[in-house]
Amino acid sequence: MNSKTYRVFLGIYMLIILTVSALPSKAIPDIGFQHTDKIAHFLVYSLLGFIAVKSFSPHKLVGLICIICFGMIFGAFDEWWQSFISDRCTSLADFFADTAGMLIGSILFYKPSHRL
Repeated sequence: MNSKTYRVFLGIYMLIILTVSALPSKAIPDIGFQHTDKIAHFLVYSLLGFIAVKSFSPHKLVGLICIICFGMIFGAFDEWWQSFISDRCTSLADFFADTAGMLIGSILFYKPSHRL
């Protein structure tokens, strides 16, 4: 798959994240164990990191850092966005789970160039 296709997936995936974030918490099923939401945040943003790296194929560390920073900004926006949804709230712990997921997902799929 080429990077343009991944960019389309990236945009769609980001819209899905914001759409799910707009659902009241009562609409999201409870799996039954503690901190499920943090695991979900981590996994969702790990996938976001993977798609972002595949979309932009950074060959230098600066590109990877930009992708991670973008993911952090998007995670912060997502948390802020939830503050406007009834029965939802902004959570610093969720933001940290988002950031950790973005960081791990991006780094795992980053392939640096050895060219100078």
